[in-house]
Amino acid sequence: MKRWIVAACLAIALLVAIAPSAAAVPAAAGDPARHSRVVPDAERHRPQWDPATIETLKGVVVAVRREASPRGPCEEVYLRVKTSSGILPVYLGPLVYVKRQEVRIRIRERIEVAGSRVMYGGRQVIVAREVHRGASVLRLRDASGSPLWADWRSGV
Repeated sequence: MKRWIVAACLAIALLVAIAPSAAAVPAAAGDPARHSRVVPDAERHRPQWDPATIETLKGVVVAVRREASPRGPCEEVYLRVKTSSGILPVYLGPLVYVKRQEVRIRIRERIEVAGSRVMYGGRQVIVAREVHRGASVLRLRDASGSPLWADWRSGV
């Protein structure tokens, strides 16, 4: 049963990574709604990378949360990070991928997150590409924002 859940999660992640999505089309540079567009959750089940909103933030982890995916048996991992401007949710990726990485992120740790700020489910979320904790780096996406778990199952 556990293998089936892992296989289903990875299949969903792969489909999301390769399926074209209207949500991934960035707004025009002069579009004032660029940072506030909300794509209905029915069109996607994870926050999507937006190359127009890349940023780096520093803060302290105040929570590590698992959330059920609305479209399957997978769990998603989010951090809540306290920054100088407030507390932000940071989306890492599917639990089955994050758990198998060497870097573990814990509450009260100082981190630096490189990612994309997007609207998802009516809230601002940082979609993490990398999370730096001291000399350790948790890599989640490549430079173009493609999820590393899309190739993870095949061992690429």
